[in-house]
Amino acid sequence: MKTLKRTSKILLASLLFICTYSYTIAQENTEDKLIQGTWTFSDSPNTKWQFKSDGKCYDYLDDILLDTYTYTIVEEKLEDGKIGDSTLTLVNTDNPDETYIYNINKLNTGKLYLEYQVGFRDKYIVFKRQKDKEMLTSR
Repeated sequence: MKTLKRTSKILLASLLFICTYSYTIAQENTEDKLIQGTWTFSDSPNTKWQFKSDGKCYDYLDDILLDTYTYTIVEEKLEDGKIGDSTLTLVNTDNPDETYIYNINKLNTGKLYLEYQVGFRDKYIVFKRQKDKEMLTSR
């Protein structure tokens, strides 16, 4: 009888650990976490955007800081409870009237595809994740 109670406790503790671990892993894969890091434009490798965990995005050209933005990612919730498209909003910290809104088409550990509209056409920006190193140059 003692063995059965002990086994039940071990199984319950194991199940609790697995559920907690799975939840933690799922949280780490959210777009807010995935976007953090330094991204280079595919068409212009000396243009970089660096997303930090504090909600700031730094825009660099040739390792010189051009602008600083706050960023937010909003996931669209569909009626059936599923997650739809996500949008990335950048707001310039020096000029809040300068705001950019992008649809996130793809975001994973290596690629970021952003979509925006110019007139009646959709345009895309493609980024590749860069191995992070400190950006030492500032304005």
